[in-house]
Amino acid sequence: MDKGECLGIYTENVNFLIKNFFKIITEPSKYAERVTVNDIVAGSSSWIGRSFTHVAVPEMWNKKLHKILEDKPKRKHLTFIGINSCDVEKEYLSEISDLVYKFKNEGAVLIVSDSCDILEACSDKITDENGNEIYSEKGIFLYDIKNNNFIESLENIKTNYCDVRVKKVILNKNSDKKDLGDLFD
Repeated sequence: MDKGECLGIYTENVNFLIKNFFKIITEPSKYAERVTVNDIVAGSSSWIGRSFTHVAVPEMWNKKLHKILEDKPKRKHLTFIGINSCDVEKEYLSEISDLVYKFKNEGAVLIVSDSCDILEACSDKITDENGNEIYSEKGIFLYDIKNNNFIESLENIKTNYCDVRVKKVILNKNSDKKDLGDLFD
């Protein structure tokens, strides 16, 4: 990974991938051919995972994700976020997204989760655990938080604009794309 990138990995096995990530950052030459972060090759320098990496795993720290990210020390080359969907605080997604954007200025960000919400809010690119890219449809989509569904027509907006948010939709390569082109006609 390079500075300025945020890669999201969608998996149903979040804890398994978190455990494997720890193996890679503590003993990179044992578990991987080559590991680089910001052009620093792990194992060829005085690589100590915790000095290069900010690990944000709510289950491990027994803290909320946004608090872990707010407390991030400076000069970390990689921010690793490992979070299960049950731990995602949807009311803080905007704040978390802003923090991740700032972290990309000084390093790379890797997110492992089974939550589409956190991956959509923060990742530049999303893959499955095998490295296959999961494509997201780009554009403006309106989502009704109160009723938990997409707004298919502007005439269906009957509430205050604060109840509507912009949301990207992740579509798997094999899924049918829903035509939302007439949404703004």
